[in-house]
Amino acid sequence: MFDTQTIKANADMFALVESNLGQCLRHNGHSHQWLCPFHGEKTPSFTVYPETRSWYCYGCRKGGDVIQWVQQYKGLDFKESCRYIQQFVRSQPAISIPRLPTVKKQSVLKGDTWQSRASALVVESQKRLWKDSVATDALAYLHERGFSDETIRNAQLGYNIGKKEQRTDWGLPLDSYADYVWVDNGIVIPFLVNGIPQWITIRKFPKVENVAGKEYRYKVLTGSTYTLYNGDLLDPTQPAILTEGVFDALSVQQEAGDLIVSVATSSTGGVRTPEWIDKLATLPLVLVAYDADKPGDEASEFWLEKLPNARRLRPLLDDPNAMLKAGMDIRQWVQNGLNG
Repeated sequence: MFDTQTIKANADMFALVESNLGQCLRHNGHSHQWLCPFHGEKTPSFTVYPETRSWYCYGCRKGGDVIQWVQQYKGLDFKESCRYIQQFVRSQPAISIPRLPTVKKQSVLKGDTWQSRASALVVESQKRLWKDSVATDALAYLHERGFSDETIRNAQLGYNIGKKEQRTDWGLPLDSYADYVWVDNGIVIPFLVNGIPQWITIRKFPKVENVAGKEYRYKVLTGSTYTLYNGDLLDPTQPAILTEGVFDALSVQQEAGDLIVSVATSSTGGVRTPEWIDKLATLPLVLVAYDADKPGDEASEFWLEKLPNARRLRPLLDDPNAMLKAGMDIRQWVQNGLNG
């Protein structure tokens, strides 16, 4: 278990990014700018805000906190990113002194190879889910969660058999921390933008537990680009419902997809970036349907404060998928939320 608040508080965002990208090209008040490593540009728009330990690119509109930076730039999962930051903090002197900006050419990471490899994984996993006997239990599990065949196919859910692959095969730079990509065994959940995978989560199946009996449920595929599930479907003319998990979003989409656009942040603290805040703020209404527990209620407050068009819609059970499994009328629940 990682204390993410402590990790973020101890991390020197400026020093960490500088160690990755070299000396910054421009100082602007309390912010620092580089050429963005995620898209080609000639004028620096990748901006780091040391005081808030956050980053944002005004060109490609990606952003996040220090952990999300390591996840995206290094291609590591959440736990690996936390360990990386902890190691970096231990390696730094007590005081980090920013250097004067100098012009330096920077490389741009290419995503085509990763996306091609991810697309192949999605297709292969889909075929296995429907045609391979090893995936029979996984398909039955999805049906038990309340999902129809149509929902499963439309979401392009699949099943993968665990395997280790070289980082270079995925178009990822070699890294001293990990020289391979481990594609976990389980249900493949792709986050698609215009049909192209940007982020892949794997729901471990059969379930995996540690010695203390705690279940390891999800693993983010190395190299994934942090994004909002179904975020590309947001329409300024339609209301949206914001959920924690993908299965929650799919539950609402299956039962009331004609009434509302269903998106998921993947965690209570996910996608808190200017990009998504701005996009959600343009909608006529955002129903915040985070889990019906203390963390869900507390995380909902963030969106209620940031979005003047947001309203809390607390699930009647633990979460929307629990409601679907129980046979509750999700459509009416959504309609009630829309009516206020």
